[in-house]
Amino acid sequence: MYFLPHSLCLSFLPTLYLSPPISSQGAFPASIVQLRKVIIEKQGDQEVVLSAEMPLVKEVTTTLREWGSIWKQLYVANKERRVVQVQRLMWDLMEWRSQLLSGTLPSDEFKELKQKVTSKIDYGNKILELDLVVRDVNGNMLDPENASVISLFRAHQDATTKINERIKEEQAAHPLSKSKPLSTALRLRPAFCGSKNVQLALHKMVNSICLGAGDRPLNEYRSVIYYQVKQPRWMETFKVAIPLEEMHRSHLRFMFRHRSSQESKDKSEKNFAMAFVHLMKADGTVLQDGLHELVVFKGDSKRMEDVNSYLSQPSTRNQGDVPKGGTLSRSSVGALSVSSRDSFTISTLVCSTKLTQNVGLLGLLKWRTRPELLKENLEKLKIIDGEQVVKFLQDTLDALFTIMMEHSQTDDYDILVFDALIYIIGLIADRKFQHFNTVLEAYIKQHFSATLAYKKLMSVLKRYLDVSSRGEQCENYLRTLKALEYIFKFIVRSRMLYSQDLIIDLAFSLSLSLSLSLSLSFSQGETFQHIQDIVVTLLRTINRTVITMGREHALIVTCTHPHIHTHTLSVLLQDFLMETFLLFKDLIGKHVYPSDWMAMIMVQNRVFLRAINTYADTMNLKFLNNNDFEVQLWNNYFHLAVAFITQESLQLQHFSPTKRNKILAKYGDMRRLIGFAIRDMWYKLGGNKICFIPGMVGPILEMTLIPEEELRRATIPIFFDMMQCEHKLSAHFQKFENEIILKLDHEVEGGGGDERYMELLETILLECAVEHPLLRPEVEHFVDLVKGLLVRLLDYRTVMSDDSLNNRMSCTVNLLNFYKDINREGMYIRYLYKLRDLHMAVENYTEAAYTLLLHSRLLKWSEDQCSPQFEVRSCQTQRQQKESLYETIIGYFDKGKMWEEAITLCKELADQYEMEVFEYELLSQSLKQQAKFYENIMTILRPKPDYFAVGYYGQGYPPFLRNKVFIHRGKEYERREDFQNQLMSQFPSAVRLNITTMPGDDVRLSPLQYIQCFTVQPVLEIPSRLKSKPVPDQIINFYKSNYVQRFHYSRPVRRGPVDPSNEFVSMWIERTTFTTVYKLPGILRWFETTISPLENAIETMQSTNDKILTLINQYQADDALPINPLSMLLNGIVDPAVMGGFAKYEKAFFTEEYNSQHPEDRDKLDGLKDLIAWQIPLLGGGISLHGKRVKDDLRPFHERMEECFKHMRKKVEKEYGVRDLPDMDERKSSRPRSVLRSFRQSVISISSLQGSECGTPTKPYPDR
Repeated sequence: MYFLPHSLCLSFLPTLYLSPPISSQGAFPASIVQLRKVIIEKQGDQEVVLSAEMPLVKEVTTTLREWGSIWKQLYVANKERRVVQVQRLMWDLMEWRSQLLSGTLPSDEFKELKQKVTSKIDYGNKILELDLVVRDVNGNMLDPENASVISLFRAHQDATTKINERIKEEQAAHPLSKSKPLSTALRLRPAFCGSKNVQLALHKMVNSICLGAGDRPLNEYRSVIYYQVKQPRWMETFKVAIPLEEMHRSHLRFMFRHRSSQESKDKSEKNFAMAFVHLMKADGTVLQDGLHELVVFKGDSKRMEDVNSYLSQPSTRNQGDVPKGGTLSRSSVGALSVSSRDSFTISTLVCSTKLTQNVGLLGLLKWRTRPELLKENLEKLKIIDGEQVVKFLQDTLDALFTIMMEHSQTDDYDILVFDALIYIIGLIADRKFQHFNTVLEAYIKQHFSATLAYKKLMSVLKRYLDVSSRGEQCENYLRTLKALEYIFKFIVRSRMLYSQDLIIDLAFSLSLSLSLSLSLSFSQGETFQHIQDIVVTLLRTINRTVITMGREHALIVTCTHPHIHTHTLSVLLQDFLMETFLLFKDLIGKHVYPSDWMAMIMVQNRVFLRAINTYADTMNLKFLNNNDFEVQLWNNYFHLAVAFITQESLQLQHFSPTKRNKILAKYGDMRRLIGFAIRDMWYKLGGNKICFIPGMVGPILEMTLIPEEELRRATIPIFFDMMQCEHKLSAHFQKFENEIILKLDHEVEGGGGDERYMELLETILLECAVEHPLLRPEVEHFVDLVKGLLVRLLDYRTVMSDDSLNNRMSCTVNLLNFYKDINREGMYIRYLYKLRDLHMAVENYTEAAYTLLLHSRLLKWSEDQCSPQFEVRSCQTQRQQKESLYETIIGYFDKGKMWEEAITLCKELADQYEMEVFEYELLSQSLKQQAKFYENIMTILRPKPDYFAVGYYGQGYPPFLRNKVFIHRGKEYERREDFQNQLMSQFPSAVRLNITTMPGDDVRLSPLQYIQCFTVQPVLEIPSRLKSKPVPDQIINFYKSNYVQRFHYSRPVRRGPVDPSNEFVSMWIERTTFTTVYKLPGILRWFETTISPLENAIETMQSTNDKILTLINQYQADDALPINPLSMLLNGIVDPAVMGGFAKYEKAFFTEEYNSQHPEDRDKLDGLKDLIAWQIPLLGGGISLHGKRVKDDLRPFHERMEECFKHMRKKVEKEYGVRDLPDMDERKSSRPRSVLRSFRQSVISISSLQGSECGTPTKPYPDR
């Protein structure tokens, strides 16, 4: 990115494709412009400019870009092993791309390189779970446009088989099987009598030598040099990795060379000896593990590098006619000679799942080369070392089932194969090899492919069981019983594969018939009639076959496509279409092809799209009139079309940019095409639309949620049309609204919908309503309702993947409150149980109990049947449901040590048992439970939880937290430090505030996150039944931290001059009181703080009265205090200019309108009036004191203040009554009890759960 003067920003791509003519001058710097040749193709009326690069180079470039993006994601996800693997794949591709671009490769090398590149791409795509690339015989990508459906399918099969073969090598479960190449660890111990300063070298091994785990592969190995040592023993270990296909023609050659400390002499030294070893033996087995003494050859250094000079000779001393030990004579082998003095020893270990060192196992794996030895090799399998068998488990099983399938017409080998199979299963059951259980399971699920094996396995199994049932001796009977589990797994898997093959055949027939029928419009005359007859016959056969199998069959993934012109009878055509729609929907909803067969899937979808559009034309022509209109037929069509548009393979937003661009360029966005077709079909229904409301609301909603702008704009208006249809018939659209709310909850939770959808829905529906004034208010109400729901649902979906359990609980409460407010009890109860589950996950038993208590409050003690949404258990009546809930809730309260609440519910249950249903046995149990709870209260220690005020400030928080304060109930023995650390872990980027007051706008409006946390003290509210009574501490202590709604935070502040001799003279306490929206504990462990305007007025008035009384007390105690503070306070209250203070309260609260709207505030209104009345005697006392202290120069000021006070006093005493204070001189420090009541001095007020009633449920016994 380059920034130039005048705010010009240029973003350059790495390559610019320019079509001629090209000017020698231009706007872009020549140093960053790379000119490439292009090809201009015409597609319709448009010209498309394509790069003229070699197709393979373009494929490599595209692949590298896609892998590069994934590689970054893997790095971020800390998947180290996969990062290294992908990195090496990309290095190879980049190197080969350079070679392809050079254009200097001979044709044979180019062909070989092309094969390596395509193989590497296909392998990388597979391990990265990308789409399979299908190719022709030359390795070029196969164009679906130029291939038949059958050939395309076969190409996918071949490509999958080829890649799976390699994956077997790369990703088998056994630790020794994780890489394809042969891995040979060589331990070298050469000894050279009479030779010093020798260095050993192994080279010309391209990227095949690894000196240690994790090292990059090297091209050569060179040993260390032991100075002046005649018989060096290196004892060095390294690994040589050789591709499987090169093993049979490979050998290892070791070269020996003298080294000198003199540079000039060292350069002149040449190889003086060599040795080699064959990796494969003549019988096809691989080099045996262990020590090998190799023959050392000497001679001309150039001849030693010529393989023809030594390869035909024996490589080891125990091979051929080479003499041993000291009797070895110096004999000539062509230009090389065998050394009689020197010996060279290596130690090898082979790691491979494809190459064996056992001749018998090799004979079984390659049984086709010697079929006459097949029986012998099957019998020998039982005596082969178990390690060798399990090491080649997959290949051995493949061989056994191939033998069984290729001899399906005879039972000659059935028993031998069966016995071999149970022998292998028995091996894996052995403790030594039990970790291979996962390999066997993976083989059955992923690699086993013998579709008819179930017949032969069942036949042999039955034979063994029959023999045993007759009492005859059966040698393998016990082994068979032990292996039954896996035998049956093979049988079941084989039978399933057989069914799938049958369906694949049907799918081929379908593809052929679809292609033929869709091309009928291009056929004429007699050819047309022949094709027509073939299609009809074929499709009818397919249809009837599928029907015979049954649509409920899990493996039915096929469908038919009738040629609609062949059925002249309307009824037959209608039945055929309905049948076909159902079968199509079955096919679309299931995965016929593997998910990485993108080309095959998209070809299938394109055929379906054409077929569905053909159906639409037929339906418009034949079944749109009222006389022929069939609701079920059209319903099937709409559900089929929506199933097509919402299928996973068309959801482009889930794909990588590379894959998305490929699909759009090749096939376009099929969702838009079918979506527009659905819209057009809907509007053609006319008066029949009402038949599909509310049934089609959910499918249409699912379609509109697809994140494609034009599709949404085209289909959202269908909702308004549905509203109109229902409103015209019923004068409302309640059914539509209910269905939208129900389905929207499900769809958004499943991932549908976003902020943009909410904006479009609001805009489009309101625009549609503009021309319908009678409907407009209801539409606006509906839009507000849905918008409010969407906001909460999107918040809920966001936090469901969040680590913060608190956020998930908060959003759940917001949703259940919303559903309660709009009277959707079913959804309300659904989220109650979601909240209960969240609490139980962290053992919040008390909160879980309060949550279920909300559900119980919706039920009655009656024999009425439960509504469907109430049926959480298999209870039939509301009484049974409520009783069951109470038992669960009591158990939760018991675990949470909330025995007072449990006792309340026990009493209610006992009353029902005694007075209503007369279940005395249950009554006895309930009373015993109550007694136990009373005993627990008096004998079991219950630690008091601490409470913490938590403020979330800044715009970086979600709306339900932003700039709000909550009171949290801590757990037992939880310290503030621990609670705060846990809180900060949920918001790692948040800044901790070390203040306890509300921060300013600089913090609250900041884009960052700030957290404030400090301890608050709950304010005790003693139940009326306990007041003025001798109550034990165990009982009263409970109420000190439970059923609390007000919380204090006190901090010392200094005001006025500091007295060094007595610091308490200037020490004040500032107290902040928080009030939560509900009492704690409740359905959450925290609630938000709140304050109403009336409470704020009471706060302010009480604060003012307290200030007046405090100053009076101070001035009575100290005659030396200056008069100014008292003068300012009194004048600020009595001056008519500021008297609007409580005059505004009168206008706001002391009105008939407020009384009628807030009848619950009657006591608070009386309290405010009482505070206003008490202010008069306080002001009188203050003014009297002021008159005694004021000096002559301020006497006019005092007199004016007295005059103002007289008018104020007259008005207040008339409106709110007279209050009298004791004589100030006699009772300096006393004040009436009503004035001494403690009100909050400062309140942080924010509200989040307004209008809901989902806090702590109230008891039916208020006199607690």
